[in-house]
Amino acid sequence: MNSVSKFAGDLSAAKSPTDFANVLVDYTRQQFESLTERFDELSVLVNKTTSKEDDAVVLGLGD
Repeated sequence: MNSVSKFAGDLSAAKSPTDFANVLVDYTRQQFESLTERFDELSVLVNKTTSKEDDAVVLGLGD
């Protein structure tokens, strides 16, 4: 089940305002953690690419 469907199901199952707020907080936390992981992965890829480009320039293979 994708996260949006689960989120919608959890919201509709909330029996109190506290449950509703907890679902919102949990979903937001999960989305933030997922986004953080993706940015970390992107950062590693950018650093690898930048490192390779720097090596090529040092070797005279760049512009």
